[in-house]
Amino acid sequence: MVCVARIWLTTACVAHAIREQADEGEEFQEMLDAVEERPRWLGGEKCENIVPGAQASRFNWVRIRRCRCPAHSALDGPEEYCGDGTRNLFRASFVKDRGCSCKELKPCPRVSTQHPFDLESFISARWYIQQQMNVQSLPKNANNCLSAKYTIRQKKTFWGYSIKVMNTAKFDDGRPRGGELCAYSASKSDPAKLGVAPCFLPRSLTGPYWVLKYNETGGYALISGGQPNVQNVRGCRTGFGTYNSGLWIFTRQAIPPAGVVDKVRAIASGLGFDLEVLNPVNHENCSGMPGYD
Repeated sequence: MVCVARIWLTTACVAHAIREQADEGEEFQEMLDAVEERPRWLGGEKCENIVPGAQASRFNWVRIRRCRCPAHSALDGPEEYCGDGTRNLFRASFVKDRGCSCKELKPCPRVSTQHPFDLESFISARWYIQQQMNVQSLPKNANNCLSAKYTIRQKKTFWGYSIKVMNTAKFDDGRPRGGELCAYSASKSDPAKLGVAPCFLPRSLTGPYWVLKYNETGGYALISGGQPNVQNVRGCRTGFGTYNSGLWIFTRQAIPPAGVVDKVRAIASGLGFDLEVLNPVNHENCSGMPGYD
């Protein structure tokens, strides 16, 4: 009787183990069926079937970033799903049926500044920013009533700054924003290349501030935070950090004549810039701000 009981218990244990393994196998298969980005060796879709032009990445054997665009290309499509035009590696499930495709990165041609350039004329009156690239120091929720006034200092600062820059703006909730910055001519041979920074920093830590196009009669200017060098499927741009970053469209009037901003955008596009980085500045309800009364 003891032997029979032992045999029955052993048989029951084996059967239970088999059922557990079967249940785990079914759960594992259900998990795989629910994951669209599973590797090809587990039955996943080919990358080129998910995104035209895509290839399997080196990480194709795991379920993370299993697809990539070919060299010198990146994803293009709705930014919410396809990224900002610089993404090369991606997860299949994130972009499937989202209208993404692989496009070739645009080159970054060398830009040149305004020549000839009259600095005194450029700073003779207030500028109103119509569109700007929001970077680390320029939050998107402060794109209201944004203007800049430049004046020559009677005496250079301790660090040798010769230009005073007063920026003013408002947050979306109405709080004022702005303050004083310092600038100087960063190139003796090119007066349209300025350096700008908080006044307590030495000139070696200034960010480039290049006047690419300036037309006093037309009442506009195009400013770049240096040479754009970040390739994109839609063009080229500067960085989004503190230095070597930014793109601005200036006008002499807070509400410029129709067509002026579009004209400057066309100039920027012709220079190879990605215009998707530009966000509009609101100049309504600015009473009481400097330059609006």
